[in-house]
Amino acid sequence: MASLAEVGDADAGKLLDEYANNIAIGLANFVQLFSLDLFILHGDVVKGGVPMLDRIQSAVARRSLRVLVADIRLSFSALDRDSGLLGAAATVMTSVFGISV
Repeated sequence: MASLAEVGDADAGKLLDEYANNIAIGLANFVQLFSLDLFILHGDVVKGGVPMLDRIQSAVARRSLRVLVADIRLSFSALDRDSGLLGAAATVMTSVFGISV
């Protein structure tokens, strides 16, 4: 889908904008509630590459307080689909076993 949008397919571009907006709604909520400024994205969104990252970044900026926007950073995880599993394992190791990761 991202490759179609890059070559100018209007429908693909609209679909990616909608996808980016949906992700941005959740991220902007975290920005507003907790003043988080770093988000590491994983999964299918990574397939969109830098253009998708830029779409999400601008959508988050539109939905966040201006004073917080300058510090927001988005990045793709190099762990791909394993990142959720590794994060869950780290949470268990930290809280149950007292192991610092």
